[in-house]
Formats: sequence, structure tokens, C-alpha cells
Amino acid sequence: ANDIEQVVFLNTRGIQAFGSIGEKFSFYSDFRESQGRFPGYLTDFIAENRIVPGRGLVKRHQDYPNAWDFSRATGHITYQPNEFFNFQLGHGQNFFGEGYRSMLLSDAAFPNPYLRIRTKFWNIEYVNLFTQMSDVQDKVTDSVIPKFVTSHYLSWNATEKFNISLFETVVYQDSTGTRGYDFNYLNPIIFFRPLEFALGSAGGNVLIGLNASYKIRQKNVVYAQLILDEFRFREFLEFNGWWGNKLGFQVGFKGYDFLIDGLKVQSEFNWARPYLYSHKISLQSYTHFNQPLAHPLGGNFAESVTRVSYNRKRIFAEAELMYAVQGLDTLSSNWGSNPFLSYDTREQEINNEVGQGIRATTIYAEARFGYVINPAYNLRLEAGMSYRRFSPEQEIDGIEKSNTLYFHIGLATRLLNNYSDF
Repeated sequence: ANDIEQVVFLNTRGIQAFGSIGEKFSFYSDFRESQGRFPGYLTDFIAENRIVPGRGLVKRHQDYPNAWDFSRATGHITYQPNEFFNFQLGHGQNFFGEGYRSMLLSDAAFPNPYLRIRTKFWNIEYVNLFTQMSDVQDKVTDSVIPKFVTSHYLSWNATEKFNISLFETVVYQDSTGTRGYDFNYLNPIIFFRPLEFALGSAGGNVLIGLNASYKIRQKNVVYAQLILDEFRFREFLEFNGWWGNKLGFQVGFKGYDFLIDGLKVQSEFNWARPYLYSHKISLQSYTHFNQPLAHPLGGNFAESVTRVSYNRKRIFAEAELMYAVQGLDTLSSNWGSNPFLSYDTREQEINNEVGQGIRATTIYAEARFGYVINPAYNLRLEAGMSYRRFSPEQEIDGIEKSNTLYFHIGLATRLLNNYSDF
């Protein structure tokens, strides 16, 4: 079905404050309150999940049909006692990687409380990230159940051009949602996989990953990521499609002043096997506020995304093209795309492959151009268009073909990443 013609809008107002106290303390805070009416596919997502992607819980707007009212607040306090340590306590988002997406941890989901400790010495940077996430289990009363995520990220500049980083994270809660903070995961240097083995599968959902990048000359970078949720090498060598080999990867390239001054090009490929980021206990899935914590598509997909931007003084132009193939679940089946579903409800043990289930393709294209009025706040007068085509091979359980095309013009302060390309 095509979207019904209607005016879409986003009206946001807010306040921002930041500063420093002496040489070692700094702070930042902002609050945004918004009303909006969105294209059809986003409206369906909001109605189903009770959240605007990346911007939290919503309520129906009283004056406009199919419109929503929502707000978002972030902030942090930073303490840097010396050149080696940096402590930040806040409510916001974190991102690991060089890509537009991240298969490890991205900023696509709603902000969350966190404590981040950065340690730098020699060619090493080590990050401890202690966070609290939330699951919106009851979509009628908007009640949320807290869960905890602890992450480590060890980054090594092996040479001036080559960087390699190790990542590990654990999500823990129990099926009742009453488990508190587990001090087993407070140790800043522990490896989680042996601890998870000792505590059992109920102890937590552990993922490990790898990030690597290499500079070609000064302004071009090739990069890659690998994420492992569960993995058995023996099953992998048999190529039998065992469900438990839950892994994903990313490869990409980005160039600044590519061919001409002011031109930035970024292109990457992301791939995830079925059931990636899911867990036996659904509250231990790698998710937050009804969205995945890494790639917004969840699992069971292959995606290509390319973004190009050009800036000349204060004039800019930007374009994006995304193409994705994903195998979707139905109301009575679990083929591995939805990380909120327990993997105990999987359809089969072997012969699992990317695209299984209801195979669907998504094409998303966007272009915008305009003029930067205030570079300090990226205040821009802009116009553009967006196109999305969603094509499932079978229409069932609310999975329907759709085409979305809309044009926009407005005054925007673009300080945050808001992802609608999924």
C-alpha cells in the first residue's frame, strides 16, 4: 500500500547548557520537547512499539491525528584528573566503531544512564562502560523493566595507520525482571565469557567483538567489525547452518576530501546471521527501549549503505542510498530477525541462513541540500526528499508492501543522529 498523502512535520524546541568548572570538571545538558507526524512506515513502527526511534516513549497528540508528542533529555558530568584518566557520568548514547552503523554498540536507540571510564597510555585506550538499559514490556501502561549492560573496549594503535580493538559486553536480568546489579560484572578487567560459563546461561548474555581500521594516506579509511554472540567452530566447518553460530560483520570505506575538497564518501556492508543479539531469556537480549543496541535491523539481514556529502563554505548537499534484504518473522514463527524473541522458539536447529522466513527487501534513498546559518550549532536551512520501498515476498500478519515518498523543507539544528533509514 502507498502512504496516504498528508503533511508530515516535526516541531522541536529545547534548551542546551554546557561549561566547565576549573580545569578538571565540565558538564553538558540538553532537553528537547517535540511534536511530530511521520511517514507511514515510521507511524506504524511508533504505533507498534510506543517509541519514536532513538527518541523515547510517545503519547498521542491531542490536536493532530496520527501525530505524537515526545521528549528527550541528555547530559553528563566529566572529570579528567590527568592525561591518563577520564570519568564521565551521564544519560546519553555511546558508539564503538568507524562506520555509519555499528555492529557492536551504536547510538540508534534511546539514551540511557551510564558511567564511562577512559584510560589512555602509550598507544592504548581502554574503555569501561557501565550502563542501565530498559525493556518496555507493557506497551499499554508504558512500564519499563531495567536491565544492566557492562562493556569493555580495548583499542590499540599498532602503527600510525592501523588500529585494532577488542570488545566485550554482557547483558543481564532474569525472567521476572527483579534481578539487581550483579557485582560480578563490576571488575573492570575481567573477561566475561569464563564468568558467564561459571554462572550459567542465566548469568548473562555475553557478546564479543573485533574492530579494525587502516588509514590509506591521511584522509581515507577502510574498516571492519566482527561480532560473535555464540559460536562453535566445529559446526562452522560443517557448514550446516547451525542456529547457534550467531555472528555478524561489517566492512566499509570512508574518505574525506575524496577526489575534490569538501567531498566525503562512506560506503559499507553489514551482515548478521539469524538470532544474533537474542537470548534464551528475552530480557537479556541486546536491546533497549524496544530497539536493538547495535544495528537497527536486529538480525537475519544483509545491508549495503552509501552516504555522500559535499560542503563548500556554508552550502551543503547530502545523499544516501540503502539497500537491505532481511528474513522476517511472523506472529507464529521465529526465523531470527527479532532479537526480543527467545531463541528457544526458533524454527529449526540446522540449515539456518540469512534471509530465511519472509524474505523482504528495503530500498531507502534520501537527498537534501541547503545553507548553514550557524556552524557552531549546525543550524541549517534545508530542503530535501526521502523515498522508501518495502517489498516482502509474501504479505502476512501485517507485513505489507509499501512505498513512501515525501519532500521536506525546514530550519533544523542537526546535533544528533536520528536514524529513519531502516
